[in-house]
Amino acid sequence: MTDLREDEVFADLYPDEEKGEDKKRKKRLRSTDMYITINLNESFLTMSTERKLLFKNFAVNLFDRKGILSFMRDEMDPGNPLANIEKADITWKPEVGKKQNRLHLHAFVGIQHRGFYTFEANQLRDEAEKVFGHAIYLNCKFGSSAHVRWMNYLNKS
Repeated sequence: MTDLREDEVFADLYPDEEKGEDKKRKKRLRSTDMYITINLNESFLTMSTERKLLFKNFAVNLFDRKGILSFMRDEMDPGNPLANIEKADITWKPEVGKKQNRLHLHAFVGIQHRGFYTFEANQLRDEAEKVFGHAIYLNCKFGSSAHVRWMNYLNKS
């Protein structure tokens, strides 16, 4: 296979990469996209202002302040969940269900990272139970970013 990094015409397209056999390969960029639903299982119609504030503050700490990342486990560096995270994109919105009027939220957490991560959902459930005084409903679906997959393909060696 011909290495374009060494070609007189194409080498300038690879300015940040070392040439030759001795180059060190950087760990591949990976992505984890999480689609989260958290439901208190409490009717919004009967919730006190204090209870609503408790939910709002919990969500702000979890998502706006990126506390959700502390519930990630980096298999390469278990003591530091942020060690191999390159970027985190987090968006969330609260909602009241139309049928049962229950306050809940939906969140997207997109993480670009090196290495392997797992989500400690049971730890988040335990933390929420301490805050709210009862169990919550937590659903989290996973995917990966098409953008990151394509960038890895473009940057393959």
